[in-house]
Amino acid sequence: SADTTVRLWDLCGDHQQSVLALRHHRDKVQALAWHPAEQALLLSAAYDARACVADVRSPGAARSWQLGVGSDPEAVAWDPHRPHLFVVSSEDGTVRCFDARSDGEAVWDMRAHRKAASAVDFNPAAAGVLATGSADKTVKLWDVSGAEPQLIATKDLELGKIFDVSF
Repeated sequence: SADTTVRLWDLCGDHQQSVLALRHHRDKVQALAWHPAEQALLLSAAYDARACVADVRSPGAARSWQLGVGSDPEAVAWDPHRPHLFVVSSEDGTVRCFDARSDGEAVWDMRAHRKAASAVDFNPAAAGVLATGSADKTVKLWDVSGAEPQLIATKDLELGKIFDVSF
């Protein structure tokens, strides 16, 4: 949220306050994604130029990765076929892939779009296929199974800016 926290709510219980507030970011939180296999792991990205993975069972500690300077994050996604990998898209059109098992630099990065890369999603049925959507009005499919992403297809759906993609 804009108050720099990630809040978890019990939708069946008390709606007056959150059950848990994670405070590992220093600026507005933009994107969240639960891990596809490890249900307690939550990925977040914020305007503090960091992606973080927190285990909600131990909320005091979160691992973080630097996203780079000059561009705010837009969306995040875990790779369901290689669950140690996640991607973060940015307002400058960049998509970066990180390995949650290690600290440091991105596994790969690419300039996916000319404008904000506002959406990312992995194909759950086809390993190594990533979709990106953008303010440049295009949806692109990428083969990310190798060391460097390869463009598979680009489509302008004539719908205007793309804010979400999903398989």
